[in-house]
Amino acid sequence: MILPPFFLLSFVPLLLVNLLHLVTEKTSKMRDYLQIAGLQMKVYWLSWGITLSMPLLVMIQVAVACGYGTGMFKHNNAVLVTLLFILFSLSLLTFCFLAQALINSKTVAMVVSVVWIFVIGSLVPNIPANKALYACLSCISPVAFYLGILSVVAGRVRGNGVSWSNAATPPDGSISFVAVLMMLALDSLVYLVLAWYITEITPGEYGVPKPFYFPFLWRYWCTARVPGAPP
Repeated sequence: MILPPFFLLSFVPLLLVNLLHLVTEKTSKMRDYLQIAGLQMKVYWLSWGITLSMPLLVMIQVAVACGYGTGMFKHNNAVLVTLLFILFSLSLLTFCFLAQALINSKTVAMVVSVVWIFVIGSLVPNIPANKALYACLSCISPVAFYLGILSVVAGRVRGNGVSWSNAATPPDGSISFVAVLMMLALDSLVYLVLAWYITEITPGEYGVPKPFYFPFLWRYWCTARVPGAPP
């Protein structure tokens, strides 16, 4: 079936551009200079999150509109389909934050973008239909998105698409649409936590790396202010 890989492929340029932006700023030391100048990292990442989410929101609208306009998403609940695209886009955004913490080369960033979405997603049709296996592989967000799109397309063929009444019912040999949405949300959270952790222990040339066990340090979460010090 060509439709799931098509929708996956459509996200490759956005992931590529977003990841290249982050890696370029990292390798140029611009992030380090901004931190030295006093910019708080939470503000830095929030600004990037807003900036990178804008094209993803446009992509969601275009993809959903094309899907219903061409009849590919016919008989499927529009809210659930839109939620599928939103959660997948969120997982891509958090994956960008994770990948940039591990990548120091633009070339590697380009390869990772293509492999993460298209290559991995294209392998799903060759995986034996097994509910437990699909549930495990859904920790890779393109796999979960592929399964979600597969349910949407299958619903169009059956004439009984994904709706609130059947979203929690798993088809034979696969996982339910609700499970797909939950896995995409969980993937986004896991990628974000890993990105935060890796960035803290490898902050860059001018940062101070924290010990690997820093999440268990009380002083990390409750740092006391020095009286008279600026906030």
